[in-house]
Amino acid sequence: MVAIRTREQWGARHDRGAGPAPLPAEFLYLHHTVTRGTGDAAMRTIEQIGEDSFDRGVSYTFAVDTLGAIYEGHGIERRGAHTRGLNSRARAIVAIGNYDVDQPTPALLESIAQLVAHGHRAGWWPRHLTGGHRDAPGAATACPGRHLHAAIPAINRRVGQILAGAPTRPTTPAATPATTHQEPTMMIWREPVASRAAVFAVDHAAGARRRIERPELDAIVGAGGVRHQDPQAKAGWQPPVAGAWLYGIPVAKS
Repeated sequence: MVAIRTREQWGARHDRGAGPAPLPAEFLYLHHTVTRGTGDAAMRTIEQIGEDSFDRGVSYTFAVDTLGAIYEGHGIERRGAHTRGLNSRARAIVAIGNYDVDQPTPALLESIAQLVAHGHRAGWWPRHLTGGHRDAPGAATACPGRHLHAAIPAINRRVGQILAGAPTRPTTPAATPATTHQEPTMMIWREPVASRAAVFAVDHAAGARRRIERPELDAIVGAGGVRHQDPQAKAGWQPPVAGAWLYGIPVAKS
C-alpha cells in the first residue's frame, strides 16, 4: 500500500481544485515545482503559489518530495490547474524541486513509480506516465526539467515491474530532525529592473550576487527561514540598497 499524506495531515488551507473531474483520467503528466524543500511546509508553499496564481489551492493531483514522501494535492476526483487544455481529462504528479538543475533522487523516482502503479490499480489513470508537462499538446514549457524528463522511461519501466508483481522498495522518509536557526546566511533586497521590482540575494559565504524569483523565495519562507534585523546592524554585511534584510535558514541541531 502506498502511503499518501492527506490534505488534513499536511495542513491544506485552500480549495480542493476548481470543480469535479471525471475518472479514469485519460492522461497522466509529470511536472516539477522549481521550488525546493521537503515536508508539510514545502507542500503549503506549493499550495500558496497555486492559490496566488489560480485562486484554487494546489494545482496538482499529487506531489512527491526528494525524500519520497507523497502528498495529496487537489484530490483525485477534482480538476486542477496543471496542464492547459487538459485539466479535466488529465491528472498531474508534481516532483518538488528544480530538475533542470537537480538530479532526481532514487527515493523520488521510486515513489513516483509506486504512485503511478497504485493509481492505475485504483482506476484513476493509465498504466504509465503519458509524459512530462512539455509533452502535452500545445505546451510551451521545459517542465518537468531535463533531468526528470529523461527519467520518465525508467519510471515507466519500474511501474511495469511493480504491476507485474515486483516488490516495492522502501521510500518512507526518516524522521525530520529537530531544527534551530543559524545566523543569517543570506541578504535579500528589492531593486527596480526593467520598470518593475526584482528580488536579489547575496549568499554571505559565497559572496555571489544573484537574482531570485518568487518560487525560490516562497520555498525559503516555506522551509521556515527567519528574517533577522536590518543588515546595517550586523557586522560583515554591506547592503547595496536601503531596506535590505537578512535571512537565516533552519539547520539541524547538532
